Amino acid sequence: MNNDEVDDMGNLHGAYYSEPNAGGVAHASSKWDAYQVWLFGKRWECECTGYRTFRRDCKHISLVRDSVRRGKPVEGVISCFGKL
Repeated sequence: MNNDEVDDMGNLHGAYYSEPNAGGVAHASSKWDAYQVWLFGKRWECECTGYRTFRRDCKHISLVRDSVRRGKPVEGVISCFGKL
């Protein structure tokens, strides 16, 4: 391994990257779009504008979190992975 290469959990050029513990994909209100949701440690993140703007849990996070707890997608969730 040279200086530019690190494993998935390593530090690359001063930035830390990690794999999510759990996550999924939830439908947007329009039903035409979908948002990805991830759990990093104890922090849930969503790619929707509402979460990115206000940094508060959104409905997509709630739906995916419920799906991960149940072990199968609930209504409004396309797919999920991981365990809590």
